[in-house]
Amino acid sequence: MKTRYDRVLLSCKTADFDSAIADFTSAVGPNTVVLDFLNGLGVYGQLDAHVDRERVAAGGILDTGESYIEERCPD
Repeated sequence: MKTRYDRVLLSCKTADFDSAIADFTSAVGPNTVVLDFLNGLGVYGQLDAHVDRERVAAGGILDTGESYIEERCPD
């Protein structure tokens, strides 16, 4: 991709994570925020290898059907 985006939404199953990363990392610029709705906690280490942690916002959907977005906490 030649375009850099302000926001990128990342939502995939763990098995599709590597393909998703390959598809969107060229669209991530120095000011891009990645909003992730990822299935499984094991992929966060992989995400950190491609996108600076301070540019990732974690999202989720609660059992109640409510959704949320928050900054990721450092390890």
